[in-house]
Amino acid sequence: MACVVPGEESCSKQVKAFLSFCFASSFIYIINDLLDREKDILHEIKKNRPIASGKITVKQAALISIACILISFYLSMAVNIKVFSAVFTYVILNA
Repeated sequence: MACVVPGEESCSKQVKAFLSFCFASSFIYIINDLLDREKDILHEIKKNRPIASGKITVKQAALISIACILISFYLSMAVNIKVFSAVFTYVILNA
């Protein structure tokens, strides 16, 4: 992965920020699937999704979502408060 700003420390921060947003978006998708589970069970295509089909239990999905958001917040704080604020705002606006 090429970094926008050259330098090892800068590159590390960019990777952490990217991964932080990846984990935050995963948290949002899992929460969305948990909330839509009952509707998805009745849907012809969505009934095959892991949570709706029962391949992943509600408890497992909840634990995974908690892990995702904790990792996301940890990584964003490891970069700086501005990245944390951006990730936090993204989660609040989309969850």
